[in-house]
Order: sequence, then structure tokens, then C-alpha cells
Amino acid sequence: MLTFFLLGLINLSCDKTDLGAPIEIDDNGIVKSDSSEIESENEVEQETENEGEETSTADGSFADQCNLIAYPDSLYFFDEDQDLRIEPLQEYEGEYGAIPEGLEIDHNTGEIRINKSESGLRYKVYFVPEDTRDTCFTYLTVSGVDYMSNIYILNEDDSLAVPIYNGSQLIEVPEDDDHEFDDGPDDDDNDGELDEPPSGSEVIPQGVAINKKSGKIRLDRTVNNGVFGATPLNGSLQKFRIYYRLNDSSRKSLNKIDVQFHYYETLDDVPADLRKQVEDLQEYYSNFRTTGRNLKVMRLLAKPRPPDIIIVGRRRR
Repeated sequence: MLTFFLLGLINLSCDKTDLGAPIEIDDNGIVKSDSSEIESENEVEQETENEGEETSTADGSFADQCNLIAYPDSLYFFDEDQDLRIEPLQEYEGEYGAIPEGLEIDHNTGEIRINKSESGLRYKVYFVPEDTRDTCFTYLTVSGVDYMSNIYILNEDDSLAVPIYNGSQLIEVPEDDDHEFDDGPDDDDNDGELDEPPSGSEVIPQGVAINKKSGKIRLDRTVNNGVFGATPLNGSLQKFRIYYRLNDSSRKSLNKIDVQFHYYETLDDVPADLRKQVEDLQEYYSNFRTTGRNLKVMRLLAKPRPPDIIIVGRRRR
């Protein structure tokens, strides 16, 4: 299985999974700057995030700290009841942005709209002060699940796609009877159907063998269920949007992730450009925290969505 590492490895334990605490927001939906610090998956992760602020100078080197970009917290949750927005703690003139793609950020003010952003990713948020070429960085996570772009070889018992939580491949989504993957148009939170997925969007009836409590996908069963047809054609592609709700500080707000499923008979049949895409992303993410690479080049590589789940029948013909 070829795996690229999401946003760098951090020293975490998979044994403890604290799903976070609520945050304070004002009447306009903006996070208060004096809100209590949101708990991340454990104290080690939170310390790692806070210590991640750095500066890339014009020559590509990194300084230890950068105090020109900071947000109230480093972990945020969807809130379907309001348009959650956060602003930098201090205002400076310059340009803001983020990698990978998916964070809805105002390039002039640095304001971030959490509910409009791709969830389940850790972002490197950058700021270039006006009239300089220096770049300041900090890290911010939008809570949710992600699937890693991988190549799975079925006849080698490599057939389980496991979602990860909050952009860390070391944290699996814990099974919880109150989680709901592949949510349908049922009023399961007793507040009407306006916050429910559209009718016909469930993926299980279409053959995707997903566990509704953990989000794990059995790829062998998915193929046998006919997702790629009764007889899968080499090079088949199917795209799905998976709606889900997590029993964490998002308060079971409706969330979603788009996933692409590919099928190839052998590993040699996987197109070279698709394999290179996985390899490039692996290189990008393994250097996510340390690279001094030009931001334009980094942005070209930083396109993790939708993840590509590449299912291969066997390694060789």
C-alpha cells in the first residue's frame, strides 16, 4: 500500500481521543479572541500546533518564531447553526493564504470561514507582510475526517480504507454509536429536514461498504457489490459524496467528504501520472513543516481533495 503522510507526523498516542470542547463566539459568529483554548486530540498535539509558528525568510531559511500571525485557537469544529468565522488576533497589512487547498480565507484580512472550508485537514496558514518577501506561518485544523489517497491491492488482504481524524494519520475515528456515516435524509436530530442530505445521496445503497459507526470502508465488498459494474472494467472511476455526523464538539453537525474510487486489474495498469500524483503528495506532506520551497510550487502540489482510493485486483498479471 502506497501511503502519503498527511501534514507530517507528530508525536501522538492513538489511545486517547479527546473530541474537543465548545468555543465562545459573538453575535456575528466570530470566535472571541479570549475564548478558552480548544483541546486537541491530546496535550502533545496542542503543544505541537502552538509551537509550529515559524518564519520563512527571503532566502528560504526559517526563523524559530513568528508573532505576526496567530488565531484564537488551532482546532475548530463545524457548527451548522451559524456561519463560524475567525479572525487573526492582530491586524497587519499584507497577504494571507493557506495550504493545502480547501481553507476559505480572506487574502486581505486573514478571516477564515470554518463552515465553508474543507474539514478533516490541518492547514499551514501563511502571511506575507506588506513590502516584504518574508513569510510567516502558523497551523490550524478544521475538525473532521479524511481518507488518505492510497493504492490498495486486494489479493494481498489490503482492502480496508480507514478514515483518519483531524488531519492526523495517527488518529483513527473512534467507533461511537452516536456517529453516523452515510447519513440519509432522515430527521435524526429532530429539528426538521433542512439540515439533512438530499434524497438519494446515501452511498450504501450504491454499493459502498461503509461502516456507519466508524466510517471504515471494505473495498473488496465494495467491488463485489457492483460499484464498478457486475464485471469491473479496468480503469473504472466512481465518485461519491459521503455525508456524516460525529459525536464531538461539532454537536453532530452535518459534514461531508467527496471520495474518488478507482479500479485497476493490476498495479502496472495504474496510470503513471496517477501514481506520480500520490508520490508527489507523499513528498509534499513529508516535508510539510520543514520545506523552504517556494509557496507557488507548494500550492501546486497541495490538492488533497478529493482523496483517491485506488483499488487494484492483484500486483501482477
